[in-house]
Amino acid sequence: MSTITKQIDELFRPWDSLTSPGCALGIVHKGTLAYARGYGMANLELAVPITPTSVFYLASMSKQFMATAIALLAEAGQLALHDDIRTYVPEVPDYGVRITLEHLIRHTSGLRDYLELGFLAGKRIEDVWSEADFLQSVARQRALNFAPGTRHLYSNTGYVLLSLVVKRVTGQSLGAFAQEQIFAPLGMTQSVFKEHHQQLIPQRASGYSAAPAGAGFSNEYHNLQVAGDGGLYSSVADLARWDANFYANRLGQGGPTLIELLHTTAPLADGTPQSYAFGLGHDSYRGLPIVKHGGGLNGARTQMIRFGAQRCTIICLANLSSFEPETMIRQVADLYLADQLGAAATPAQAAPAPAAREPIPLDAAALHAYTGAYHSPELDVTYQLAVADSQLTLAYRGQAAIPLQATAVDQFQDAGDRTLHFTRTADDEVNGFALSNGRVWDVRFARIQG
Repeated sequence: MSTITKQIDELFRPWDSLTSPGCALGIVHKGTLAYARGYGMANLELAVPITPTSVFYLASMSKQFMATAIALLAEAGQLALHDDIRTYVPEVPDYGVRITLEHLIRHTSGLRDYLELGFLAGKRIEDVWSEADFLQSVARQRALNFAPGTRHLYSNTGYVLLSLVVKRVTGQSLGAFAQEQIFAPLGMTQSVFKEHHQQLIPQRASGYSAAPAGAGFSNEYHNLQVAGDGGLYSSVADLARWDANFYANRLGQGGPTLIELLHTTAPLADGTPQSYAFGLGHDSYRGLPIVKHGGGLNGARTQMIRFGAQRCTIICLANLSSFEPETMIRQVADLYLADQLGAAATPAQAAPAPAAREPIPLDAAALHAYTGAYHSPELDVTYQLAVADSQLTLAYRGQAAIPLQATAVDQFQDAGDRTLHFTRTADDEVNGFALSNGRVWDVRFARIQG
């Protein structure tokens, strides 16, 4: 065993166990899968170990395949990147502005993220999320987060819409199209888009999270029946074949044109440069340019980083929610590309964390001014606000009450990033609020009962 192999194995030793989930690691160097190994268990209940052919849920790593499908259709003249999404999916509301397929690919559409909308409405990841559910949620939205092309904000909505474009242009599901146009030509025999929550996936690694109080592990799963933003299952062995195509394209019309498009970025409307291409992000590590994309959902954590000039790609697919694949890939790169990397960055002095907003103390009368029932047609949900233990709380759809803290005049926030900005009538009566979090801005709630 080489020194580097021993060093890499030592990095992953905490997961190299018969009693722990773990990961599959692959290093593709100059067209060869030079290192491929599994650490830990693909299934704890059945005592199945992880191998390089174990099949993992890729989560958002799937987006590069979705974007490639659209690029192939554009190359074939079956659509154009500047086409309006409503040409293919008229269920998207008319916001009075053009939202193009390219906006969706680059996360500059302004469309609210459907997963966040679902969570804000009380939907759980264990629930079935169907295509019909998705379209109904999209159709209910009355506003965008921002004007298309003016900002970049990651939105899974755009990539599910792109999967519907493939379906409506070709008459094939995304899974069928990808099998015919991507997986089969590249010999990716273990790759499949899951399109039904009961679909069987051979050699699938189960997902896990750490159980409370160090009591082993718990199963993690989801029941998403939409694809494009995620949905793809694959293995290190298959992703090595995918990686090879970036150096010698065999898809579509062949040649480098498709690959160039997949790596192309575009500035925002004001000229601000962007690093996000077609499901691929441009970055650098220790002086070397890299292209990457990761994913994470419940018990899946994945990352693939390509050092193009070195023809070296490192793939890490994990089935444990606390795993950090990008951190591990960078440590592997430190060993494998040690003689080509620049100096390790000196740890920067951490910038002072933004001062937390001090809660604003409000007396009982002030808090009761906000209590009542508030409804949002956009989320199709009613929130109940009440006062408990001298604190405003929010509850909906049978969930436990969530405590809220006043952080500004007529503004409350929960322990996460959910913020409520209350509005008032001319008579100074609270009549509603706008709800925002990271990927959903200003969803309107009207007070229906005080």
